[in-house]
Amino acid sequence: MILKTALKLIREDGLEKLTMRRLADALGVATMATYRHFKNRDELVLGIVDEVCRIRTVHRPPADATWQEQLRSQANHAFETFVQYRGLPAYIIKYGPHTKYGLQVIDSWLGILLKAGFRADESVYIFQSICMMLASAVEFSTESDESIWTYINFDKIDPIDLEELPAAKESIRYFEHSRRSIIEWHLDMLIRSLEHQLDQHRSAKKAAKP
Repeated sequence: MILKTALKLIREDGLEKLTMRRLADALGVATMATYRHFKNRDELVLGIVDEVCRIRTVHRPPADATWQEQLRSQANHAFETFVQYRGLPAYIIKYGPHTKYGLQVIDSWLGILLKAGFRADESVYIFQSICMMLASAVEFSTESDESIWTYINFDKIDPIDLEELPAAKESIRYFEHSRRSIIEWHLDMLIRSLEHQLDQHRSAKKAAKP
């Protein structure tokens, strides 16, 4: 009940505004009652991280899917899960998901990459890179409109100013796009790079054979 209520509060106002007192008020109990289950806010947040990661472990890409499809499936599910909880992804990136289910989530990502043929060190860097991209996407998305990402407010642009900015003028129509499209673009670019890296590994192994 405590974790369920805490998650609801984070969905409404973000992790930053979650306090033990606000949680107790939402539960309809005295503040000290919450301390019987979590000794402080840090312990509560770890419990919240573990619960959200438990939700993530329920998602399992099809076993017969390619590693590329599995990465996309994991990334999309991670985004759709964490976008509900503003502030939580940044917390996890900063302090790490050092919980039972948090470590299971890491293991599932690394398992996909290791099975694909990447080395252990490469798998860790790939996983961390995807996490950083998703955390940034989530944080930006929760602070802006649900369907539109744009760095430019078109209503405030003076057309005369654009005449002096040829590169921006040529590209401006592309600044408005869905958050889904930019995530997919990042994943596509990353996966293409990873496919090239695997090809290099295979070529090196062939060259090393006597």
